[in-house]
Amino acid sequence: MAARRGPHVISLHDPNPPLLGRAPGPAAPAAPAPAPGPAAHPAFAAIEQRLLDRNLDIQELLVDNQRFAATHVALQKQLIAAQHELRAVSVAATRARAEREGEVDALAEQAAHIEAEARAVSAARAEVDKVHADVQVLAAARTELVNRLQGLREQLARKQAETSKTDAVRAQIETMRREIQKGRMIRIYLLHSCSSYLLASLLQRAVIHAQHPVKDINFVLTSQRSFYTSCG
Repeated sequence: MAARRGPHVISLHDPNPPLLGRAPGPAAPAAPAPAPGPAAHPAFAAIEQRLLDRNLDIQELLVDNQRFAATHVALQKQLIAAQHELRAVSVAATRARAEREGEVDALAEQAAHIEAEARAVSAARAEVDKVHADVQVLAAARTELVNRLQGLREQLARKQAETSKTDAVRAQIETMRREIQKGRMIRIYLLHSCSSYLLASLLQRAVIHAQHPVKDINFVLTSQRSFYTSCG
């Protein structure tokens, strides 16, 4: 029977892993060969050889089984350790995912806040632009009002100058009116004085010439004419 190859055993970190079950004990020593007796039949010799080979195969299988059991235990330990590490990694991944989601939420909130501030700044900038435009309009209106005020001041100055001239003319007119009033009073006084004097003269002459009626009428008419001529 051909010699068997050694079993393929996986190399493990644990050089001597414990067995799951009870390993078979050491192989029993081979029974001593019977004393040579009379020559046996060749078929019996072949059967004995086959039995011996089968016994060796069984011993090798038992050793392989023990090695496989040790490998199974080691693999089971590695599986348990890997599962533990996997659970730890899963917990860490869940925690990291939660932290990442928290960071993402914080960034989203910050971005929304920044966007709101940007909209507020844009609105404020638009308001500032509107105020600037209003200021320009008011500046133009102020310039126009200043020009109009300057024109009104110039007109007021001219009016004041004209008023000054008018006041001077009014003063002159008032002076002339007073002078005329004085002249009228003097004329009335002179007329009154002249008429009194002439009337007295006429009465005296009328008494003297009372005896001549026609001549008296002519005298009165002539006297009146000369009265109005002298007083007129």
